[in-house]
Amino acid sequence: MPSYVILTRLSPRAFSDPAQLVELADRVSSEIKRQCPAVRWKDSYATQGRFDVVDLVDSDDPLQAEKAAMIIRAYGHASTETLSATPWKQFIDGLRPAETGQSEGLFGDAVRNSQRWIDDVLKETGWDDPQRAYSTLRAVLHVLRDQISLSEVADFGSNLPVLLRGMYFEGWRPVGRPEQLRHKDEFFMEVGARYRRNLPQELQAAVSAVFRVLDHYIPQGELDDVRSRLPADLRALWRSIAAVT
Repeated sequence: MPSYVILTRLSPRAFSDPAQLVELADRVSSEIKRQCPAVRWKDSYATQGRFDVVDLVDSDDPLQAEKAAMIIRAYGHASTETLSATPWKQFIDGLRPAETGQSEGLFGDAVRNSQRWIDDVLKETGWDDPQRAYSTLRAVLHVLRDQISLSEVADFGSNLPVLLRGMYFEGWRPVGRPEQLRHKDEFFMEVGARYRRNLPQELQAAVSAVFRVLDHYIPQGELDDVRSRLPADLRALWRSIAAVT
């Protein structure tokens, strides 16, 4: 089950004496148990530093993990930061090379599945730089993510390979989200702002290449939901790409 670290900084407005903090903690805990049944609390720590509280949770549903953080923010007048976490031994074991006659490391399949997407972006663009392909894919996925609804964010992310899924949710904040884009050129500019190596005149071709890769791997029903949130001229462009792939 995926693990998350929730870092919380409490506002002075949340309580005026320690007794109120106890009541606040009980209320937050009760509300999270009621609204986020898929979240399992592992441990909590009071810390002396940039954050006041560190919570460790497990959840198969990243949307519920983020909802738990939202509840903390709402009740505690707090700011939070949510990080995905992998147990260190599990991470290191996954990096070890496979021994002869044994199965590959834990992340063998995950790496190969993600690499296929990068290879496909390279093929569609004609580039020979995997880092550029990865960074362009990341930029497009992040801009798409910030244009769709909270439920669609989770649904779309569930179709990504596990390593790309972690990249997709990186830095995601369900509150204070960007304004909806109105034209395809705004979409291209936003992608360019998130990865500046692609020149302005290259952005449409780069985004179109990623769209073709998404058409190959993501179910069309899910893509229809995503496209419905995009500017009309960008939807038309994406549909024209899908029609010839």
